Amino acid sequence: YHDGQREGKFSTKSEDIMELLEDYGDIPEELHKKILSEQDPDTLKKWLKLAAKVSSMDEFAAKM
Repeated sequence: YHDGQREGKFSTKSEDIMELLEDYGDIPEELHKKILSEQDPDTLKKWLKLAAKVSSMDEFAAKM
C-alpha cells in the first residue's frame, strides 16, 4: 500500500515536470526517460523547481 502511494507521488512530480517542459516543445526521449525513471523525491523536487525557472529545454537539461 505505501509503495503504491510513494510511486504515485513520484509519477505526479514527474508529470508536473514534463508538463512545465512541454511549454518549450517536445521533450527529447532520453530526457523523458530520465525524468520518469528518477525515484529520489529530493531530486524530483529540485527538477520541478528548476523546470519552473528555466527559459528553455536546453537550459533545464544543462542544469539538472
